[in-house]
Formats: sequence, structure tokens, C-alpha cells
Amino acid sequence: MKVVHYQRKPRAAGNYSIESVFALVRSRARAVTYELRVAPCESTGLWRRLAIAWDAARVRADAVHVTGDIHFAVLLRRRHGTVLTIHDVGFLARPPGLKRWLLAQFWLILPLKRAALVTTVSAFSQAEIQRLAGGAAPAATLRVVPVAVADAFVRQDKAFDAARPRILILGTAPNKNVERMAAALAGIPCVVALIGRPSATQRAAFAAAAVPLEVFVGLDEAAVVAQYAAADLVLFASTYEGFGLPIVEAQRVGRPVVAGDAASMPDVAGGAACLVDPFDTAAIRRGVERVIADRAYREDLVARGFLNAARFDAACIAAQYEALYAEVAAKAR
Repeated sequence: MKVVHYQRKPRAAGNYSIESVFALVRSRARAVTYELRVAPCESTGLWRRLAIAWDAARVRADAVHVTGDIHFAVLLRRRHGTVLTIHDVGFLARPPGLKRWLLAQFWLILPLKRAALVTTVSAFSQAEIQRLAGGAAPAATLRVVPVAVADAFVRQDKAFDAARPRILILGTAPNKNVERMAAALAGIPCVVALIGRPSATQRAAFAAAAVPLEVFVGLDEAAVVAQYAAADLVLFASTYEGFGLPIVEAQRVGRPVVAGDAASMPDVAGGAACLVDPFDTAAIRRGVERVIADRAYREDLVARGFLNAARFDAACIAAQYEALYAEVAAKAR
């Protein structure tokens, strides 16, 4: 069976999370021969997006999978044999008025009608897609396939530094909740390692909290893994995540996690993270303090984290995709 993964052309500034996820799926191929096709241009402006949709329409295989972000790429394709992944619907959270309506139509409702099968990464995202798209997202064609965690994230034991823990924070987008996490750490002896380029406001929040900050930008996978290994705990009190992969990555390495109790994160954490209200600075602080002070609780989180992370093994996720491709190909025939 031949499957084509059709993916966006990454922007010059760099966005590779989707690409790395599906590269991992391809690396575990068993009954599938994969081909990768990259969109001819970046997803900007009407004419370039039409060029992407036209290019995607000409691809032929037993199953053609548009792997995310450029959902409109399925619009000119024949429905049979077409698979689409919608990772989340966070793109509808902020735009006002007409822009939001256009995004809902061309990135959600119409693409849902043009794919034989649509996957998303969590039960939360599935429910959000169904809520926002209504009848355009029948349950029979909308399936949950979680994100696979990369092989590089392996167990690396480390003695916990309760006197001055190193706290890892990942991401600086608005949903990552950096300012509240910075405020929550005020007065806690610690150092923060932040992966991502902070805004002036975010830097000011750490300065106001008198929290030492180390910033890391443009890290490759090995360097990211090294930051997890160097950390004592991972603070991921995000306000919105379609999946929340850093939770699982931390669990694979063996680090306790303090995570937001919003969106997909409780499900992904699998009872193996300290869940806190991400909109409540005091709640975030209490979670961090508990993990630092309570050794038994901390070690239990780590032990349960190893078990939970096994759900997201790459071979398991790849097998789920292959079963879906076989289903789609059989229906197309």
C-alpha cells in the first residue's frame, strides 16, 4: 500500500513539530510504502494557497494524508482516499469577525467534508472540532490518533535539587502562560530554563519575580533532550493545548510535571502530573511547591509517568495510522 504524506512548506522562521511527528510515523513503516511530498510554497495569501490545493489535488496513492496546518489542501481532491489531520482548533480562538468565519470555513468545515477520514490528536480536540463544526464532523469519520514521542526522549535519572531546582518551561506563545508561571515562582529559590524566544513582557515578568532566567532558542532535538535531562521539574501550566507533547517527553525522561488542568492536558498526563488551574497564579505556585517539598509525591509522579508515556510509543502510533490507511484505501477501491 502506498501512502503519501502531504505536508506544509515550513516557514523561514521555522516550524517543524508536525513534520517531526510524521517523520517518526514513517520510520516505523510495516505494511506501508511512504512518500513525502512538500507543498510548493508557504501558506500565505490566496494565490499561494490555491497553488497548494491544486498541487495536492494531483497526488495519487492508495491514501493521501494532509498532515496538518494546511487543511485547505484537501479542498480540490477527490474525497475517497484522502486523510486529513487537524491537530487542534486553537487557530479559531483569537481572530475576530470575518477572518474567523473564513478560517472556520476553509480550515475546518469545508476540509472536514472533503476528507474520507479525519484524525486529531486528543479526545479534547475531537470534542472541540465537533462542537465548532457541528454536522460537518460526523463521529464515524473523526478519529483520535495521539502524537508519538521521539526515540531520543529516554530515561535519564537525576538527583532532585530541592534547595534550588532547575525548572524547565517550554514555549512562549500566548497559550503557554509564561507571565503567570513567572509570577507563580516569585520567592521560590530556583532557576528557569526557557526554550523559546521570550517577549519583552515575558522577560519583565521574570525580572519582577526575581527569578533567574536562561533562554534557549533554535535547539535541535538532542539539545532539547539535554534540557529535559538537566531539569529537576517541568512546568507546563498552559491554558490551551491540542495535545501537550512536553508532558509526555518529560515523563519519558523521568521528570515530574506540573501541568495545566485545561484542554487536553489531563488526558495526556494520564494521572501522572500535578495538575493546576493555569489561570490561578497561586494554584500554580502551590503545585510547584508541592513537587519540590514532597519527595514521595514527586517520585510517584515520575514512576506513573513512565507507565503513561508508553501509550505514546512511536511503533504503536504508526500501527494506528497504518490501520486507518488500510481502511481508507479499501473504501476507495
